[in-house]
Amino acid sequence: MRIGECARFLSDEVKNRLPTIPWPDIISLRNRVAHGYETLKPDVLWLIASESLPELDAALRSLDER
Repeated sequence: MRIGECARFLSDEVKNRLPTIPWPDIISLRNRVAHGYETLKPDVLWLIASESLPELDAALRSLDER
C-alpha cells in the first residue's frame, strides 16, 4: 500500500524518467488492497512481490545513477 500511495505523489518528471514502470497499475493496486481486499488473489500478490517489486526497486535505484 505504501508504494502505491507514494507513487501517487511522484512528479510527472520522475515518472517520465521511468516510462516502462506501470504507474497507474501500481496506484490501482494500492486502491484494491486498501478497499477491495476481499477480491485480492494471494498468488497474484505473491507474483508482484517476488518479481515486480525487485524490478521496481532496481529502476528507482537507477535514478540515483543518472
